[in-house]
Amino acid sequence: MDIAFSSTVELAAAIAKRKISAVEALDAHLAQIDAHNHAVNAVISLDREGARERAKKADAAQARGAAPGPLHGVPFTLKDMHETSGIRTTVGFPPFADHVAEQDSPVVIRLKAAGGVLMAKTNVAAMLSDWQSNNPLFGRTNNPWNLQRTAGGSSGGAAAAICLGMTPFDVGTDMQDSIRLPAAFCGVYGLKPTEHRVSLAGAFPDPGGAARSVRLMSCLGPLARSVQDLALIYQISPALMEATPILLRCRSRICRSSTLGHCASPSRRPFPAFRWPATSAPRSKTSQGSCNRPVPSLRRQNCRNSICTTIWSRAAR
Repeated sequence: MDIAFSSTVELAAAIAKRKISAVEALDAHLAQIDAHNHAVNAVISLDREGARERAKKADAAQARGAAPGPLHGVPFTLKDMHETSGIRTTVGFPPFADHVAEQDSPVVIRLKAAGGVLMAKTNVAAMLSDWQSNNPLFGRTNNPWNLQRTAGGSSGGAAAAICLGMTPFDVGTDMQDSIRLPAAFCGVYGLKPTEHRVSLAGAFPDPGGAARSVRLMSCLGPLARSVQDLALIYQISPALMEATPILLRCRSRICRSSTLGHCASPSRRPFPAFRWPATSAPRSKTSQGSCNRPVPSLRRQNCRNSICTTIWSRAAR
């Protein structure tokens, strides 16, 4: 078994069957970090000793007969934007160089509760704002296939680390291809979930109440070695448990319209229903997976604002 290049599902199964230990799984990935990270600069803020202690505890719990979680003993990394207690979270921005959160974000809590062993953070674009992963604190992440090329961004460190066997999975963010582009550039798998399927709490910086269009919005999602891995991490990730209203307002002086969407159960209904001024009676046709409400016919109200236009063009499909 090639531990460093095994999938998350394979590692979890091997540890559960005691074919390998959590410490062995950790050591295999640390060896890859030691061998290759100097060239690609993907892994940052490595908590080597803390990870080893957590792996030993995972092995001890298994020896006592404790019921293993779905990630029991599996090492992993996180994009440098998740708040983590004991490991700094910088988003590659100098004013946050020494920022250490007081507590883990919900995503981190869920992954640890499932038995995962957090090793380190992975490099990002400064403030997650570029299609490459380069910042003043840690420098540039290079593509594992060609060091002269970019690994993509802003989750480039995550994708490069998975590609080189430094970690079996990571959790990134995606607003405009920040998971999907690095995954494609590095030859791994990535998923941008539907908005509100995974909690953004503890994402740093949190988008908060900023206006967001129907599709161009920040989402937390996994990067991994296989589709099965993506499904496993996605199922473990925390969903929003409360109804989440979304208010999107066009700021153009021409158009004063707004659209309000409300999904009563985001954990089961991925697409919020959006209202827009109708030119005719609402249509009765609905799409599977929506909030099961009539979709009115749409019009742009003579507005060229980019947010307004995006909402119209996407929702009209």
